[in-house]
Amino acid sequence: MILFQTTRLLVRSIDDADLDDLHRLFGNPDVTRRMGDGQPLERTRCAEWIAVTRRNYRTKGFGLSLVTDRSTGQTVGACGIVYAPDRNQPEILYAFFPEVRNRGYGGETAAALLDYGFRHFHLPRILATIRTDHSASRKIAERCGMTLDTIETDEDGSQTAVYSLANPGLAVRRLDNSEMLDDTRLSGLCRVLIDTVNGGASVGFLPPLAHDTAPDYWNAVRRSLGSEVVLWIAEQNGEILGTVQLHRCPKENGRHRAEIAKMIVHPEHRNRGIASALLGHAERFARNDGRTTLVLDTEAGSDAEFLYRKNGWQRVGEIPEYALNARGERIATAYYYKLLPE
Repeated sequence: MILFQTTRLLVRSIDDADLDDLHRLFGNPDVTRRMGDGQPLERTRCAEWIAVTRRNYRTKGFGLSLVTDRSTGQTVGACGIVYAPDRNQPEILYAFFPEVRNRGYGGETAAALLDYGFRHFHLPRILATIRTDHSASRKIAERCGMTLDTIETDEDGSQTAVYSLANPGLAVRRLDNSEMLDDTRLSGLCRVLIDTVNGGASVGFLPPLAHDTAPDYWNAVRRSLGSEVVLWIAEQNGEILGTVQLHRCPKENGRHRAEIAKMIVHPEHRNRGIASALLGHAERFARNDGRTTLVLDTEAGSDAEFLYRKNGWQRVGEIPEYALNARGERIATAYYYKLLPE
């Protein structure tokens, strides 16, 4: 399947029949010497990568892809938006056969990947990790508007430059009391809540959620905003894609702690980093507010557990038969905490 095209290149999804091309590319030490651990991949590793990619297509919508020359149909390399095992954010990857280097394919592909990730998947932020001695790729990242976040020293002593670019069309921001009075914004919040609950998520309600229940809930939240509750939304082009709340403990002996609540991302926009972006905003606010002990609970065994673990949250345990799921069955709830640096 064709994913996107540039002026000269066509990017398509990968399948088992592409194993020879993938191994010819990533089994070449001249290609991999500045990627990962610098070692070429065995054929079995390439086959495993294809299997992981096919799974990522189903769960995230994106992954590794093959790049072909539009004029000749020749495979010239591979590219994609991937999640590295040690990171919780999407990053761009591209590699080309040595014989087609110095044709500008890298810059053409990098720019298209960023646009593809932002426009089609509403990713809030995309990374590029590049060996510091790979000046050509660093220049490409900078020409694409990416900025250097940090330089990391790897176990072998080599250094990696971490670049990032925020989605220019996606904004995460805090809502105040008056903004929630806006009918369009209230309608957007209701849509996210109704579709999430009716999709089977356990967020304190049972399906089918009555249409008058959602506005009643959000109006109650609006009245509590300020001293105890803080609310953020993720929106793009005026559409609310997700929301999260921070509930500050009002007790005299608990003013160092807060609870993350109602982390909700619309079903159509999940697995794209929006929840992590919302969580990051809430955590930064909490730290600046002196709330360094954070807690939350979520359905045990749900996808949300992976989200929190990959963002550094610690699982305490679970309480069995704590809540009801969409089918009315009693399910366990898992509890997490995170200690923020003071």
